[in-house]
Amino acid sequence: MRLSFSEKIFICLLAKLEDHNDKYKQKVSIHQLIRVYKRGEDASQTAWRPSITTAQAAMARVNMFLKLAAKRKVDQTYLRQDMDILKATHRTHKDERNEPFGRFEGLDYVSSRSDLLLAHITDAEANGVFVPPEIEEE
Repeated sequence: MRLSFSEKIFICLLAKLEDHNDKYKQKVSIHQLIRVYKRGEDASQTAWRPSITTAQAAMARVNMFLKLAAKRKVDQTYLRQDMDILKATHRTHKDERNEPFGRFEGLDYVSSRSDLLLAHITDAEANGVFVPPEIEEE
């Protein structure tokens, strides 16, 4: 069975969620990761870099969010970007506005590209748009 781009991204987010929640006290939800990913996807359109795919930029933002949730060191300018998601406001990714954040280091993009390759997402499909499945709020 061949998975779609969105299914691959969703599976990757679920794996990140499980890994994070097993290791850290501050738990995150799939809804939070979807919101962060979609923000990163939208922001990549305004903070575009020719060598970085949309999925790579979005996944880098997810990784930064997970660092924030784990109380690990993050760029000071990122703190105000997704803090509302961490504090679990009741909005969905459909309610979001584009909040550009492009202060990632090269290693952030390398790490996010590795995540995508492990999820079998090729560079050719990594500029696709993630359409998350409909999931009921818990």
